Amino acid sequence: MARKMFAVVSLIIIFVSLVITYTLTKKATEYKSNAMAANPFTKLIYQQDFTTNAALDPYFWTYTTGPEAWNGEKQYYTAANVNVSNGTLNFVGKRQQMGTLNYSSGKIVSRLAYKYGRYEVVAKVPKGKGTWPAFWLFDYTNNGYGEIDVMEFVGKIPNWLYSTVHFGTEDATLEHVSEELQIAKAWAGYHTYTLDWTATNITIYIDGITVLTMDPIVSRKNGITPLDKPMNVILNLALGGEWGGQISNYIFPSEFKVKSIKIWQ
Repeated sequence: MARKMFAVVSLIIIFVSLVITYTLTKKATEYKSNAMAANPFTKLIYQQDFTTNAALDPYFWTYTTGPEAWNGEKQYYTAANVNVSNGTLNFVGKRQQMGTLNYSSGKIVSRLAYKYGRYEVVAKVPKGKGTWPAFWLFDYTNNGYGEIDVMEFVGKIPNWLYSTVHFGTEDATLEHVSEELQIAKAWAGYHTYTLDWTATNITIYIDGITVLTMDPIVSRKNGITPLDKPMNVILNLALGGEWGGQISNYIFPSEFKVKSIKIWQ
């Protein structure tokens, strides 16, 4: 009986080892196949390298000011909460009374909307519960709903980065494609966030790893094409809200730091 049991256990161990070996091989193959594609766009239409302490381009960007009701967020945006220093563009979250809100932060939006291209930001997200930085594109025209969240991070989930595409004819019937990438202590260093957007493909990379890929054709319904229209480029640091959650008062000042921004078409 003991010999039979030993034989069975041995077979189980061998089987498990084979499964693990296959899984690791498969994972390695998947990561190789998910390598970042060559840039399909050749014209660099915009770039800022903040490591030179160059001021934010006022002809390209506008500052958001005031409260925003989106997602129950708790910050009041001001231009004073956006600055360039020590080689980075900084979105600074503060514990600061602003009207009826207890926190202030920063947000910039491109003055023009852009359709298709490669969009790349090198940035470091802030540590701490309640932080919610993002790099995203949004169509403000209200002719359908199109939004590409290249990167979102919530401080209460410190080891994950999220990429999502939202689309639909109206808010009440939105569809979503969402993926995430696990990076231990995602807040601890700089990462490169890249969007490739064409008429036939939307792909998001983090540090050259494919995180999300989809065909915009799925959004084309009832004559509405929300993922084929120009969108404004946005960078911001939200605080609290439906996803950001409870805000720790020990995190301030909190900084979302950006080293560079590039756009090709």
